[in-house]
Amino acid sequence: MGARNMFVFALGPLGCIPSQLVARHSVNGECSSFVNNLVLGYNQGLRLLVDQFNAKNGVSFKYLDSFDLTLDIANNPHSYGAF
Repeated sequence: MGARNMFVFALGPLGCIPSQLVARHSVNGECSSFVNNLVLGYNQGLRLLVDQFNAKNGVSFKYLDSFDLTLDIANNPHSYGAF
């Protein structure tokens, strides 16, 4: 296809999505640390796979991870202009 750069995005903090907040009976909108820890493990493995793939194939896949930023926005919405 001629693409020189491809982007692979890490998962965000899925422990903060509404379905998890309801399913885990969140108190005061607190994110599920259990689910978020599973996501962190997945993201670490994904990062390793991207690095290995790039090394073996000479391709330039870019790994983008916004987990920490997204989690901070969920935990501190007032810092980002939310009411």
